Amino acid sequence: MVDTGVTKIAALLRTLPPDINAYAALIPYIYAQASARNPTWMSFILIVFLLAHISIMTLATLVLINHIQSGHYWFMKKFKSGLLKPDRVLVESIGSICYAALTIVDMSCQLYTDIAQRPVRGKLFLEWYRWPIVGFMLWCIMWGTIANRVRAFWDPTFREDSNSERCGMPSWVINLLNGIFVFWLVVNVPVLCSIYIPAYRRQTDIFNTLDRVTEELLLASTETDTLQFSWAKLEMIISPLERLPELYQQFASAFLKTHYAFFVLDFTLMTIYMIFVYLTYRQYKTLHKSPTHIPFGMDPNRSLRFTYREEIKALFIEAGCLCFWLASYMPVFVWTVAARSGEDLLLSPQSVIVPELSLASVASVVGNIVLAYRLASTKRMLAYKKTPIPLNPVPHGDLKMQDRKSEADCPHEQQGSPTSYTTRVKDDQETSSTG
Repeated sequence: MVDTGVTKIAALLRTLPPDINAYAALIPYIYAQASARNPTWMSFILIVFLLAHISIMTLATLVLINHIQSGHYWFMKKFKSGLLKPDRVLVESIGSICYAALTIVDMSCQLYTDIAQRPVRGKLFLEWYRWPIVGFMLWCIMWGTIANRVRAFWDPTFREDSNSERCGMPSWVINLLNGIFVFWLVVNVPVLCSIYIPAYRRQTDIFNTLDRVTEELLLASTETDTLQFSWAKLEMIISPLERLPELYQQFASAFLKTHYAFFVLDFTLMTIYMIFVYLTYRQYKTLHKSPTHIPFGMDPNRSLRFTYREEIKALFIEAGCLCFWLASYMPVFVWTVAARSGEDLLLSPQSVIVPELSLASVASVVGNIVLAYRLASTKRMLAYKKTPIPLNPVPHGDLKMQDRKSEADCPHEQQGSPTSYTTRVKDDQETSSTG
């Protein structure tokens, strides 16, 4: 039960000096009892996390600037295969900026609560609305890996055993994948936001009750007879606080439902991403071990192969970091479900310490690592696009990379080569033998 009983208030009033305005003294006490506060040591750690998220926002801004300077960016477009694809770098950088900005404001509000011992109206909304942004951003990030892996079953630029001249992906597969992609993007934000509404209403009722009582106390403290304290008058003023235990219990129930929705979103994204990253890894190993694979030492276009290898390495590092970030929510979910009461769930120090030490700490580290790799990647790809293309024939192992680069460079043209890279390798070999 929330500690707003008359017994505790009476104990507080007995400790006050006789020249202190009792009504005014109760205002900070009531707000303090309704605030989830960090201990002092955690407030200092929270400042470190806040600085780390400022770094995340700075790196994401640099990535966005470099990507725009490359001149090849879009939000959503349809590729040669027929699949819709978002601009992964654009979505990732903008999403990271929005997420970091909301987190910075949220942490600033928590620091204010720790210092002033007063809750901030709307702070919980800052926490909740980061999740639709994360869901939108991660789905767009993962979609490139998912679409490329599914495309590999039909696209000859991915297969060495095909002489087909075009991507033979059935139209129903294309429509199904595009439908899944768009459905998730469209449903993610409104569904999660609709789940927040009951909890938001209960929290609004709590804040309205607190504000009503404190306004009455403030009005009573300004009256001329404030030194003539009246218990009857005080009981009439604080009587609305009797509803708080019920309101907090309703708020805790609605709050728990939002975490069930977060868990479903988190677990689904993490499972799908891990599956397709593993399939991409198998595809990369198959290409690397191909009998016709040209060793790096014999490759006349080493810079191109090195760029491709570095991009694959960055993909795996980014995937590991993102999965670790998604997994960091699990301790929060376990603690939320295991909370014994609404007061523990919403007002105890653990209610802010657990999310901060799990989600905020991991995001502070992972976000900076991923965006640092992304910044290096955008600079590397920008430098590669400015590099002159050599006149010597391109080994077949590099054709896949050129197809991907051509797909990014020519969004409104036929991306990639019209023939499979196996056919082109054979043509190159015949040309070499003829010469």
